[in-house]
Amino acid sequence: MDASEPPDWRDWARRIEDLYEKGHLFHQLGHEEEALASYNQAAALCHAHFSQWEWGGVFLGLALNFKACALVDLNRMEEAIPVFDEAIRSREQHVRGDGFVWDAHDIAVFVRNKGLALMRLDRHSEAHACFETALEAFTSCDQKEEMACTWINFGSLYTRQGRLDAALATFEESLKLREESLAGETDIAKADYAYTQFCKAETLFKLGRSYEALEAITHAIPLQRSIQSQTRDPSDREHLTDTLTLRGEILARLGQVEESEECLCEVARLKKQQVRGD
Repeated sequence: MDASEPPDWRDWARRIEDLYEKGHLFHQLGHEEEALASYNQAAALCHAHFSQWEWGGVFLGLALNFKACALVDLNRMEEAIPVFDEAIRSREQHVRGDGFVWDAHDIAVFVRNKGLALMRLDRHSEAHACFETALEAFTSCDQKEEMACTWINFGSLYTRQGRLDAALATFEESLKLREESLAGETDIAKADYAYTQFCKAETLFKLGRSYEALEAITHAIPLQRSIQSQTRDPSDREHLTDTLTLRGEILARLGQVEESEECLCEVARLKKQQVRGD
């Protein structure tokens, strides 16, 4: 065993990973306070037992990032920012060698998450700087999926600023990258591609470009139907509902009343299913 490794580190690592999984489950169930408590416990174990060990720093950074994300979900943005900062510092102190690709990846994810919290606080210039830092890191690591996600974040920021043309350009950049991953035919790739098409369609609709918006949203719906039919996950049903609602609004603006009503009827049916728990 390396002299820097703490005794019984594997047992502690398993305990911490169990707390991660517990926190993730609470998050999926919408129990954010319980999720936060699990991540707090994980961070405390890391601090207490091996925060100065290389892999301990990795565990600590992850725990703090998860904790900060839980605070964001609880709308406690001001509390989340310093926790993100601590996560970033912890991870930067434990970069292996000349910089392992997953070190750069993790740090960039933490920075991007901090940017999302800053954006929700309307601290737009700081958020933009975080997204730029993250995008540069993901590009250097050739992490195309993360690059695509970060372009979406830029688009969300520009939308908040009322810069719809700039937002549309970022969604187009994201789609170029998403189309490459779509060839893998995984549910995650399909969901990400569909969401990006939704963002593009919503922006085009706001810009008054309804026919283009209809084309974009039409690409998203079959993918979301496929995912929702397989997973039956409430969040997937919610995404499909949002997309159908937007399509109905676009069709109504174009004067296609009957097709619009069909969309809204399907939305009502999906919402009833969600209430019943079908």
